[in-house]
Amino acid sequence: MDCPPLHSTLYNPKVLWYQNDFEVVIRIMLQDVKSYFIRVELDEFVFSTIIDDKKYCVLLQLYGSVNGAETIHCNLGREIKINLQKAHKYLAWTRLYRDIVKIPHIILDPDHVEPSHDIKKEILSLGYKKLKEIKNQPYNLMNIMPDVPSSDEAESDDECYDALFD
Repeated sequence: MDCPPLHSTLYNPKVLWYQNDFEVVIRIMLQDVKSYFIRVELDEFVFSTIIDDKKYCVLLQLYGSVNGAETIHCNLGREIKINLQKAHKYLAWTRLYRDIVKIPHIILDPDHVEPSHDIKKEILSLGYKKLKEIKNQPYNLMNIMPDVPSSDEAESDDECYDALFD
């Protein structure tokens, strides 16, 4: 049986996203949007609108959980900005959506890359370099004798013991 190829009548807008410890921000890059529909559930995000008889839709299974009731959205004229509150604060998402397959129109927002990630990488790389230096150094082992109290100290300890328990 020959099935006809599937053609969607929906368009996918460009989506930029970034995150911090408390929220995930989604920017849908569409101009002159008059009305739109947003639904946010525990791990699902739906956006749709119609502009000039073209239907646009974004349907995502989110990577992590969000509090749908605390979602904030606004139309900025050139984009729709949606702030999703993370259900698990301080947990970094590796991507916006659950699926491993890359979606070409959804990208990490280059304007909001946190510098702390670069600092963490530098610290880690310095740590690895230091570890390699330590491993490559020749071992200078010395025989170190344990501290043995001198005879004067040993007697004074015995005298204290005798004074306390006599």
